[in-house]
Amino acid sequence: MEGPLQRVEIVDCTLVPGWGIGGDCSPQRPAEPSLEIYCCPGRVVVKRSIIGSIQVYADEVTSDPTPIELQDSVIDATSRDREAVGAPNWPLAHAAVSFADCTVIGEVATHAIPAAGNTLFPGLRTGGTAPIGLCALLVCSARISNPTQVPLSAGSRERGARRAAGLADVVGGPPG
Repeated sequence: MEGPLQRVEIVDCTLVPGWGIGGDCSPQRPAEPSLEIYCCPGRVVVKRSIIGSIQVYADEVTSDPTPIELQDSVIDATSRDREAVGAPNWPLAHAAVSFADCTVIGEVATHAIPAAGNTLFPGLRTGGTAPIGLCALLVCSARISNPTQVPLSAGSRERGARRAAGLADVVGGPPG
């Protein structure tokens, strides 16, 4: 997508990671992004979808970070070592990316992550060098009107734990 769009929503879609799958289930073009955002200041929202990597082309000097919201989706860069969210030829994408109920396979190199609730980052790295391993972020940003109310239910924690267990089987378990 390109240009002065106000808002783009991708809902209930599959943008095949790697642009296609070979007979042996390997991606045909693993390094190709599924979504390229060119100088688009509007909000990009992805809901209940499966997509490959996201590349953001934005001018850091003349524009604010591109707002991207990922909800209940899988972002699959086809490898933990590839960028799930990034920018070509730059260390960080000029974007503010929020995650809610997502699974992210690959590295996230972005200007800001305003929120990341109940999201798995199985190859999450700290300091750009050491792998942490399978990591589930269970963050609740709900406003509590009743101070006795517990913001994160046991059901949410169980869903996150089931997602972590299932993902470990899919991606070969935590790095050891």
